[in-house]
Amino acid sequence: MKPIEKLILTVYAVIVVAIYIAGILAFEMYTSRDSAPVFWSCLFLIFPVSIYYCVRMTNVQGKIWYGYAGNFIISYAVLIFITYFSLMKVDLLVSYLLRPSTTVTIPIISVKKSYVKKSFDHTKVTVFYGSRNIEFETSRSNFFLLEHKKQINSNIGVSYAGNYYITNFEHSSAEMWAAKEAYLKNWWSRNWWIWAFFALFILSVVILAKYFPNVGRKVRKKPFSLARAAVIWLVIMAGIFVIAIAGIYLYGLYHLINKN
Repeated sequence: MKPIEKLILTVYAVIVVAIYIAGILAFEMYTSRDSAPVFWSCLFLIFPVSIYYCVRMTNVQGKIWYGYAGNFIISYAVLIFITYFSLMKVDLLVSYLLRPSTTVTIPIISVKKSYVKKSFDHTKVTVFYGSRNIEFETSRSNFFLLEHKKQINSNIGVSYAGNYYITNFEHSSAEMWAAKEAYLKNWWSRNWWIWAFFALFILSVVILAKYFPNVGRKVRKKPFSLARAAVIWLVIMAGIFVIAIAGIYLYGLYHLINKN
């Protein structure tokens, strides 16, 4: 991978992560109405990038016709998905900065868990606003914060693409942290096996290192390929993302302690 390619890829990833984190910090809830102009803009903008990636990767892997097709389809789909949802979040962020919002008491119609392949993905909150019901998306922990509420005092606005957003709603710090604790307990009850698997993996590594130190020593070194570089880059970016999320929660805890 050329230095300029690494730089462009890194800048793109940092921007995407920054937009995601900014959305977490700015919004409590928002709607996800699709925007045709944004989608078509993504189709045209990403096309030349995917063509370049397709030619670049296929030349490295070997010039095979199905290699061109596969690399183009995969890169085009992935980049459109990431770019589209990032631009939709940018629309919300720009609207939040430039458009006025309204402080109002909103009746809550329903609060439901939304599942993706039997996994709790996010919370759907239906409210009555502007003479109609509007369905918002919010975090999983907010399910435990809102499930027993009948109404919320909130700041609500409308984006340029027509999506609604709520930047904050009235609740105490104690309620917020109680909801996060309830969510973590719920998460643990469903995903305890992940930590059990991780513990077994660590235990196996320790046992192998102590009792079988020569196992796996004579391994032929593989050449440093473009695919391997991409995997390393993804691991690094995932680490940065985890650190950023941890920083957000630590900042919230610090703010709570100082406030009290």
